[in-house]
Amino acid sequence: KTKKTLTSSGTSVRVSNIIAGNFYKYRVRTYINVGTTKFYSGWSGYKYIGMAKKYKGKTYSKRGTNSRNRIKVNWSKINGASEYVVYISTKENSGYKKVKTLKAKTKSITITKCGKKKLKKGKSYYVKVVAKAKSGKKKVTSANYWVGNGRIPRS
Repeated sequence: KTKKTLTSSGTSVRVSNIIAGNFYKYRVRTYINVGTTKFYSGWSGYKYIGMAKKYKGKTYSKRGTNSRNRIKVNWSKINGASEYVVYISTKENSGYKKVKTLKAKTKSITITKCGKKKLKKGKSYYVKVVAKAKSGKKKVTSANYWVGNGRIPRS
């Protein structure tokens, strides 16, 4: 258990250098200085965050009758993650369909379908990788995730 105190004069704090490669449980509260006294707000509810240090996606297309258009995605380990859930969509902000839930040891997947339909040449797809971890007896989902996009080549 590590306590980190971050201070910001604005409405947000950037924590990207802290979270890379680890899964965290966090909560926040605000304070205001009035003279020499600090007045604190109540704590927020717990949130969870986990991102890999590296993600890599590549699209493939083969010629022939048995060709398979596919997207291969790799990522680095997230310490504390118990599984990853991979989703795919034809739109960046909506319409995601679950591809598969993977164990924590697995750090790559090859996708050949978007829902029940095979991937099509010349079409763009968006892939989302979400980390999950155990917190007590329940599984919790990271508040952030990686989204990569790619277009299946025509040839």
